[in-house]
Amino acid sequence: EVKDLNNSLAYNVLDDLFKDGSISKAEMELYKTKYGNLHDFVLQTYENKKNYLARVKQLNQRLATEKLRLEKTNLESQEHQKCIQQLSEQILEVQNKYEVIQDQDTMLQIQLSELEHDKRDKEAQLEERENERQAQAEPKIQRSREEIELLEKEIEQMRQQKDNYQEKLEEYNSKCKDVEQETEGN
Repeated sequence: EVKDLNNSLAYNVLDDLFKDGSISKAEMELYKTKYGNLHDFVLQTYENKKNYLARVKQLNQRLATEKLRLEKTNLESQEHQKCIQQLSEQILEVQNKYEVIQDQDTMLQIQLSELEHDKRDKEAQLEERENERQAQAEPKIQRSREEIELLEKEIEQMRQQKDNYQEKLEEYNSKCKDVEQETEGN
């Protein structure tokens, strides 16, 4: 209806003015053309405004969506920043503990080295004492061996003497028996 200019009030007024002779046909056609152009311009402006408002609404919705997304991203970024801060603190704590453990390990290595050195010294001292005792004991051991050898020789000699005496005893006993038998026989 709005686009149909023939039924518009302005066209009807122009027709009435032409009929009562207030304007000529050429003026009427000129005014109708100007009104048509103005009408088209107003319709185009209205359409543009409508499109513009729709575009503004669409952009506002996009803007609101982007704001929400940005807020969400900011929140996530803050959470990530907080997480990074916590992890950095944990890393620092672990590094500090690692340094303490390294210091303790170094101290233990030094103590171990000192203890190993002491052990070597004590083993050397022990070996030296053992050698000294061995050196001191060696003459006594040698004398004891020599005495044992002498005693063994004496024992062997005594055995031989015993065996000799045993033989002589048996010989004497035999002679005594013989003598007794002869004596009895006489």
